[in-house]
Amino acid sequence: MRTSLMTTKGQGGLLAGACAGTAALLAVGRGAPALVFIALVLMTFAAYCALVWSLTRARVLPARTIAAAFLGLLILAVAVPPRGSKDLYSYVMYGRIVAQHDASPYTHVPADFPSDPALQRVQPVFRHTGSVYGPVFTSISAAGMGACG
Repeated sequence: MRTSLMTTKGQGGLLAGACAGTAALLAVGRGAPALVFIALVLMTFAAYCALVWSLTRARVLPARTIAAAFLGLLILAVAVPPRGSKDLYSYVMYGRIVAQHDASPYTHVPADFPSDPALQRVQPVFRHTGSVYGPVFTSISAAGMGACG
C-alpha cells in the first residue's frame, strides 16, 4: 500500500513539475537570463522523462488527470504569444496570401499586401521574402487561415 501511495504522489509531483516548468518556459520565453532558461529546460525535461519512465513502470495517475494537464498546457500554449521565434507569423502570412488574397506565396511576398493585419507581425527581414516552404506545408497553412481568417 505504501508503494502505491508513494507512486501516486510521485507521479502527481512529476506531472505538476513538468507542467509548471512548461508554463514557466512559455511565460518567460527566451527573454529570461540564459542560466535561468537553461535551468528551466533541464528541470522540465528531467521531470518529463521521470514521469514517462514512472508511467511505463506502473500507471497510477488516472488518464483523466494526464489529459487535463495536457489540455491546460495546450490552452496556455495557444493563449501565450510566441516569445522565441517569430516564424509563426510568417506561416500565418503565407497562409493568408493563399486563403485571403488568392495569390501564391511563391510569387508574392508579404509586403505585397500592406493592408493585411498579419503583415505587422511578420519580422521585417521576411516581409520581402517569398515562401520557402513546400506545397504541403503551404496547403496546411492556407487551410488554417481559411478556417480562422
